[in-house]
Amino acid sequence: LYSPFRYARYFYGSGYYNSGILKELLQKEYGSDLMYFTPKSRTPAIFIPITDSTVSPWKPFLSRSYQNVNEYVDGTCSFNIVDSIIASCSAPTYFPEYIIGDKTYVDGGCILNNPTEIAIFEAHNMFKDQHIEFILSIGTGSTTPHKHISSSYNTIYDLISIATESELTHKRVYEWCKENEVVYHRFNVPNLGDVGLDETRDYVLENGEIMTQGYMSSVNLEVSSLRKFLI
Repeated sequence: LYSPFRYARYFYGSGYYNSGILKELLQKEYGSDLMYFTPKSRTPAIFIPITDSTVSPWKPFLSRSYQNVNEYVDGTCSFNIVDSIIASCSAPTYFPEYIIGDKTYVDGGCILNNPTEIAIFEAHNMFKDQHIEFILSIGTGSTTPHKHISSSYNTIYDLISIATESELTHKRVYEWCKENEVVYHRFNVPNLGDVGLDETRDYVLENGEIMTQGYMSSVNLEVSSLRKFLI
């Protein structure tokens, strides 16, 4: 995400990778299926967080599998699955902005890197008289803190890190759940966030797997509690 060459290509209107290849793969799996499911379906309500980059400043946008009349965050249930996934995967410098209709979208993680709070708002809007009993949050790994060295490059790095920070959201949700007697579990492997989104080196990926296994062993009691609650 912080490669100067990747930035240069992005600001010239191109992504580092071709999202068309990803689109072809997804279309083989999902075709033109829409996100929206009929009310009779027993499929759980799902939303995919996206960032609307048409406006300035950017704002969160949700591609939903359900209708939410009193929506807290702008969104729609009319997108198809493929467009929703690609829009949410269009991380700046990796893929170009994704166009749907007359709007452009980028990775939802640019604003909603931890969408747990939004999920709470959505649930309250849909089920106003029901108590939320349980929340499970799974992170993609925290990053290792580093000493800031003053430079334009490092300033950009830090600004992006602030925008994609997820642990502050976790702390707010934790306190809210404690006050409202909601069972809350979050799993987030320390330092796994240092691995690049496009990392392919075997030894790095294998080390990430070892880190994850070690972390899950360290939270075994919490996993056991989660298992009992779900089963």
